[in-house]
Amino acid sequence: MSNTINAVTDSATAADKLWMELHGAPGGTSAELAEQAGIGGSTARKLLAALECNGAAIRTAGESDGSARRPADRWWPEIAPADSDTTGGADAVGEPATAADTAQEAEDAPGTYPGRG
Repeated sequence: MSNTINAVTDSATAADKLWMELHGAPGGTSAELAEQAGIGGSTARKLLAALECNGAAIRTAGESDGSARRPADRWWPEIAPADSDTTGGADAVGEPATAADTAQEAEDAPGTYPGRG
C-alpha cells in the first residue's frame, strides 16, 4: 500500500471506511464489511442500518443453508439511475447523504433500529 493511500485511510472515519468497502465489495455481510473496513461489528451494523434508512444501502435476506441459525443479511450500495440528477445543482430537490451524514445520524439515534418499535 502506498503512503498516499495509507494517509487517506488513516484519516478516514469509520463511516467513510465502511462506505468504501460497501462499494468495493458489494453483497458482503456486516461482519465481512466490518473486517475489511477495519471497524467494529457493532459500528458497522449501526452505520449500515442508517445507510438503509437514508436509502443509500439495500439489505437482502441471507439464504438459509438448512441450519437452525439465521443466515446473515447481505448489503449492497444503492446506485442512482444514470439519468437521475445527483449533481446537487440549484434545481436539485435534495442532495444524497454522505458517509459523514450517516455517521452523525447513527450517533444521534442510539438504540434505534429500523423495523423495531
